[in-house]
Amino acid sequence: MIAYKGRHTANQYIPSKPVRWGLKVCLRCGSVSGFCHQFEVYMGRARGQRQSIPLGQGVVERLTESLVGKNFHVFLDSFFTSFSLARILLAKRLFSCGTIVRNRKGFPSDLKSLPHSIKEIFSQDRMEI
Repeated sequence: MIAYKGRHTANQYIPSKPVRWGLKVCLRCGSVSGFCHQFEVYMGRARGQRQSIPLGQGVVERLTESLVGKNFHVFLDSFFTSFSLARILLAKRLFSCGTIVRNRKGFPSDLKSLPHSIKEIFSQDRMEI
């Protein structure tokens, strides 16, 4: 979130963020240099955009289009991480890593039963997640 209180159609209000008013920007940065390679300013849901694709998944797919098939590792914030997105990225030969929220749609029921105090790394081989 880039702080901005002026008038603009892209201005967002998110009360849970430290910077409540501003422009919502998603970045794809290099892990070594930290340089921004690509960014996207959130302007609201685009007309004609499919409602079936979650916002975070769509952003990640657009920002990783130039990386498809190159075996890159993508590290995601918990807002973007989901099992469905991990499957999509894996099909494009992109590997993902991130913390997933338990109440996210598509979360496996056998993992929901684990106690909250247990911190585990979950992965599956054979390209299945």
